[in-house]
Amino acid sequence: MSKATFICKDCDITKEVGFETGTKPVAPVCEKCGKEMKRKFGNVNKGRIIPDDLLYISRMMTYQSSKK
Repeated sequence: MSKATFICKDCDITKEVGFETGTKPVAPVCEKCGKEMKRKFGNVNKGRIIPDDLLYISRMMTYQSSKK
């Protein structure tokens, strides 16, 4: 189950909502002011990106060390 974060900009309240992947999450209503909360989108973490030349070198080192 995926989670989406919603925020009420007037009250500065955040709420996490669980939803099925492939479906749109239902926006909750703020408990304090009664307005519909807006979804907060964040950056997607891409992890470490390793250049191709380093991958090539590491493959060569692995091949050479396992050849003995």
